[in-house]
Amino acid sequence: MTQAEKSDDLYTEILQHRIKFFLRGDDAPNELDEASVEHIEKLIRDGFNQGELCVIGADDETEYRGWWSIETA
Repeated sequence: MTQAEKSDDLYTEILQHRIKFFLRGDDAPNELDEASVEHIEKLIRDGFNQGELCVIGADDETEYRGWWSIETA
């Protein structure tokens, strides 16, 4: 199964863009933390439309990695 076929993609809205994201790992958060949202906002303002994510879990220790992109269709 490819990443595009997986159903664990999540969505949020940042700067009036629909953002698709996913995080790898068991018990990965279903929402982006404040630092990730701010990071994505900066990247969008700098002209990027996708990038890597690193989100720290609720325990303040577990790291989840993934990807975000602006949904275009």
